[in-house]
Amino acid sequence: MRTAAALVIGNELLTGKIHDQNIVVLARTLRSAGVELRRVVMVLDDLDTIAAEVRSLSASHDTLFTSGGVGPTHDDVTIAAVARAFGVEVVGAPEIEQMLRAYYGDRITEGHLAMAKVPAGARLSRSKGGVWPAIIKENVWVLPGVPQIFAMKMQLVKEELSTGKGWLSGCIHQARRGLSEGAPGQRRRLSPRGRDRLLPHLGRRALSHQAHLRRPGRARRHARPRRPPRPPPSRLHRDPGLTGFLSPLD
Repeated sequence: MRTAAALVIGNELLTGKIHDQNIVVLARTLRSAGVELRRVVMVLDDLDTIAAEVRSLSASHDTLFTSGGVGPTHDDVTIAAVARAFGVEVVGAPEIEQMLRAYYGDRITEGHLAMAKVPAGARLSRSKGGVWPAIIKENVWVLPGVPQIFAMKMQLVKEELSTGKGWLSGCIHQARRGLSEGAPGQRRRLSPRGRDRLLPHLGRRALSHQAHLRRPGRARRHARPRRPPRPPPSRLHRDPGLTGFLSPLD
């Protein structure tokens, strides 16, 4: 099973100004691709801290995803931190620079061109039909922190990392062998033999929660809706002035 980690970067996240929206998207994508997301770390926009975490997480996991810190402002230091983690220089990517110049035209600034910087030796990859490439340095994916743009990269993640064996969840409704005796329709604990038979399919963690099964039998019918309770009878008395007229007592 391939493993992955995520490094979420941004002062605004740790100060509570905004909340992260990317990890849940990444986790679902990796799960469908058959990759296990094992760890998530959130750090400030500090170059040394980011570089240290990139070195550690990329060495202990098959793939590392970073989120945030790739914009044109002074506190966007993720590219430089990834380069430092691998001991390489920051260089310009001609392909990205050309795209930036085509998009901004005469309005392009040095801040815009800063977004064309990549760690030396990084490759650029895009999904089918994608426009803006993702920056990948060895096993580290440098992704933007903007949720809408981050989500657009998930198709590329599926295309490159999918194992063809996504996670599956199952439910066992009945079993005929290896169960303790009990009346039809009653819940029963798994016998040791039943646990051994189901262990390869459910895993030890699932069976550790005292898994129960129902015996094969007739399906339970839906319970009939109960009638609303009748109100308690009122104490009544006969008005002597009006024959046959009943009124409740005060």
